[in-house]
Parts: sequence; C-alpha cells; structure tokens
Amino acid sequence: MATLPTGLSTVQFNATDSKSNVVLSTVYNVLVDSTAPTITNVTPSGSVLNPGQLFSATIVDTEGDLNTTYGAHGYEVTYNGTVLAASAVHLTGSNNPGSSVTYTLTAALPTSVGNPGHWDVVVSAEDLAGNAATGTTDAVTVTVAFGDSIIFNSGATYGANGAYKGVTVSVTNEWNTAQTIVVYATLKSGSSIYVAQGTTTVGAGQTASVFCIDLQTVPPGTYSVTFSAVTTSNLPVSAPTTAITLTAT
Repeated sequence: MATLPTGLSTVQFNATDSKSNVVLSTVYNVLVDSTAPTITNVTPSGSVLNPGQLFSATIVDTEGDLNTTYGAHGYEVTYNGTVLAASAVHLTGSNNPGSSVTYTLTAALPTSVGNPGHWDVVVSAEDLAGNAATGTTDAVTVTVAFGDSIIFNSGATYGANGAYKGVTVSVTNEWNTAQTIVVYATLKSGSSIYVAQGTTTVGAGQTASVFCIDLQTVPPGTYSVTFSAVTTSNLPVSAPTTAITLTAT
C-alpha cells in the first residue's frame, strides 16, 4: 500500500512473475485533496444592492477540483435559509486538478412583498473529494426600483371614517427611506368614474393604512376599483393595480 502526498500524482502498477516477466499497467493520475475550499464574500455585509446589482463571492480550491454542480454537495447560495434558484446563480472558473483555482460566483437576490429584500446570505461549496466549506453570513438588502416601491395589499374596504366616506387600503413602502405619498382609488361603474384620494407617510419597509376620501359623492353600488400612488412631489411610485370589486354604501 502506498501513501500519496497531497496534490496530483501519477501512479503505475507493475507485476513480475517467477520468470522475471514484467507487465506494466496504464498510468493513472490520482489527486489527493484534504483541504476544503475557501469562500470569500466580495459583497460586504450590510450592503444595499440596487435593482439588478449582483451579490458576489469568490471560491478558492487549492487543488482545483470543485464540484461545479449547483445544489447539495456542490456549490450553493441561500438567503434566510432558502436555497436560491440555480437560474439566479452563475459560477465562472474551470477545474484544473492539482492547481489552485479561483472561481467567481454571482447571484441575483430577490425582493419580496412586505420585506424589501433583507437577506442573510450564505455561500457553501464542496470539492470532488468531499471537503465542504460554508462562508460567513452576509446581511444584504436588495432595494426595488423606485417606481415600484409602493405595494398595495389585499383587503381594501369602502365605508365611513368619521363624517366622511371613502376607501381604506393598506400600503407597504419597499423603499429604503420613508415616503409621503398620495393614493388614488379610482372607482368605475359603467361609464361613471369617481376618484377618492388620501395621503399618508410610510416608513422604510413599513406598512400603513390610508383612508381615501370621496372627492365626489359616490352613489351606492358595486364598483371596479384600481389604486395608484405618487409622492407628494408628484413622482409615481406604483403602477395601477389590478381592479378589485367594492360596494359603496
């Protein structure tokens, strides 16, 4: 039995019979690797990424035998414990057994309604010899495009608020600073159109209710209602929503 050193070795076997006849085997390349990959997050913890900006890390394998399959026993990216889709992760680098190889990993992290992309990101990697490593946890925030930063939540209602009637709707601010917004509820019934309007200030990543007061007297009936919002500086921060049905009283 031979003990091989770490790294790439060539091995050939031979056998000699009693008549001194010698036979040689094929030459085999054998890689001995007992060192796990090294993972370095290029994107610093605490970073705020803009829409389309990628998270980045490097993976160094001193023996150049990384398992380049995405998922368990290969390389993987998780955010808040959820495995990121393979289509959102890209690895650059080619295995070169016996030589140190640096691989570059990039990942497109998602945003989510009610949580403006506050993720604890972890990169893991394993080589073909089964040596596994897990990188440090990076806290990363992914912002949304400003024009998509106000989200309208389900559960809008029509009714009285003190001496006034109108529509109450919940909104979430996905932007990284507070926003003061004007919300418009457009009610349609046949050829009749009515608009209700309300104003509120919503903190970064927070949710608030806004009461949109009828700007005209809305007759009782069933209406198709859509919502949109602009800042008080008249900058659009949402697209018109899909219509819902509300009954005015």
